[in-house]
Amino acid sequence: MQVNTGSITGDFGEEWAEAARFMVSRRWVHLTGSNAHYVNQWPPVLSGALELIEGIAGPGAARLISRVWPREILRGRDIQAWEPLPPPDRQL
Repeated sequence: MQVNTGSITGDFGEEWAEAARFMVSRRWVHLTGSNAHYVNQWPPVLSGALELIEGIAGPGAARLISRVWPREILRGRDIQAWEPLPPPDRQL
């Protein structure tokens, strides 16, 4: 799954940030992307999102999501993704 870096940093609102960060925490995210369609409106800055990913998913996670796995996919290789975690049980 790919998640937009602006969603992780909260550029599109707190609800999107909460959802994106939850997906990162459950290891559901394999790639990040930026809104490079309109570089004047949304410059493709990844550093803030990568710092958040490291804080949420642990050391090395940002490197896998932003460099290692995208490179392998572009080379036509399968990625050795981490095992996703199930959603936590919720008390209603």
